[in-house]
Amino acid sequence: MKQGLLAFQYEQEKGSTGMTGLSGLMTYLELMQAAGLRSSVERHVRLRERGQGWTDSQMIISLMLLNLAGGESVSDLDLLEKDRGLCRMFREFETCGMRLSERRALEKRWRVERRRSVPSESAVFRYLERFHDAGEESMREAHRAFIPAPNGAMKGLRKVNADLVGFAQSRSPQTEATLDMDATLVETRKQEALPSYKKYRAYQPLITYWSEAELIVHSEFRDGNVPAGHQQLRVLIEALGRLPAGVEKVMLRSDTAGYQRELLRYCAEGGDERFGVIEFAVGVDVTTEFRRAVSEVAEQDWQTLYRKVGEHRVDTGQQWADVNFMPNWIGYSKNSPEYRFIATRERLIEQPLPGMEGQMELPFPAMELSNRGWYKVFGVVTNRSIAVETKLIEHLGYAAEYYNAGAPTLTFERVAITEEQIEDHGLPTKPVKATQSRKRYDIDQTVEAEAMPPAMLREIVAGAFEPMVDQRQMMLLREVEAAERNDVRERLAEFAEG
Repeated sequence: MKQGLLAFQYEQEKGSTGMTGLSGLMTYLELMQAAGLRSSVERHVRLRERGQGWTDSQMIISLMLLNLAGGESVSDLDLLEKDRGLCRMFREFETCGMRLSERRALEKRWRVERRRSVPSESAVFRYLERFHDAGEESMREAHRAFIPAPNGAMKGLRKVNADLVGFAQSRSPQTEATLDMDATLVETRKQEALPSYKKYRAYQPLITYWSEAELIVHSEFRDGNVPAGHQQLRVLIEALGRLPAGVEKVMLRSDTAGYQRELLRYCAEGGDERFGVIEFAVGVDVTTEFRRAVSEVAEQDWQTLYRKVGEHRVDTGQQWADVNFMPNWIGYSKNSPEYRFIATRERLIEQPLPGMEGQMELPFPAMELSNRGWYKVFGVVTNRSIAVETKLIEHLGYAAEYYNAGAPTLTFERVAITEEQIEDHGLPTKPVKATQSRKRYDIDQTVEAEAMPPAMLREIVAGAFEPMVDQRQMMLLREVEAAERNDVRERLAEFAEG
């Protein structure tokens, strides 16, 4: 092939060597085998139980592999089919552990010789269509939220997921389950998709995630116009029914979509027969009434919210306070469960100019607090009696993430100018000025990064950074950059020569 920019040539291999560029999928195939996924699919889905051609497990596992490999559409199955090494391993997986009679029955499903290892695009589309009940569509009403009832195949697929969760529980038992319920907009270009509240076409699946086990216990695919909290109590009840044996205590976390009377009372009053009272932390709608209650909190009742970073307690810039707020749905009976309302506030870095407050457009609720300035405010309701200072971020911080517009969680690690390096290299120190912000960390001495030799600092940073980067991609990037630099030099030389 023609020489490119890089310092090597491409050679085309005409023969098939049986190698694969997706060797990482083999580990997932082993996991599927250990979990009994193939038999679970055949036992519960049963769309192609007596048919010819592809089995249910071949269809579903092919789609799982496609997803794991980063496929973007069903047509990308052809890319898997071209990977001869992967196809060979997939065929071995299909018959692993089968008796001879079962292997023969699998072969007889094909009238002619089977040529593909994974299903074709058209075969998959026909198969997926059978998970949809067309009769449900007649029940839709214009401009109203609608969730089609699952048919038998879809219910079977949920049982498969329950089997996988049960397998994980058998290998790593958990006695507690913190369930995070969250709906996420997924933008799409499909014409049949419905507009979301953000004005673009999307779907909005509602996911129930088991935090301790790091597993999804329930997932419901929804149209984009379905509100995030629509029928959330029903979904919670279904998710509770899918928790495996051994789980003794359940806790719930949700953003403001979960701020629903029926849902909160079900948890607080012990509506579930198996788990009884479910402790929860749910975001509160910052309504006019809630703002009024927040404004009535005395200044001395606001307490600093700290986050522990290493051995230090770091001021987050937020304060919290219990709020005397009682919506009408709680009631005034002596036997009513206790609900605790907590507010957090964070002063806006950029305060609005006088007279410009009404023109502010913020992606989070904000309010002015008695001439103390404007603050970002959100609330949480809980039935837990926990120490807020140590548990608010861990257990109640879920609602804060909602107002941060999906901002990722960042973890910081100090790799340079550590105490050991300061001592080993004799780096000079100097006292902290009284006016510096470092005083909040209880730090008495500082060291300038420039005090460390540049070559040593670069080596330390590279040693911490490079293991997190794909080394092959890094090598290719460096080679491309080197080629581009050479190209620039040559062009400059030609320009200089006239």
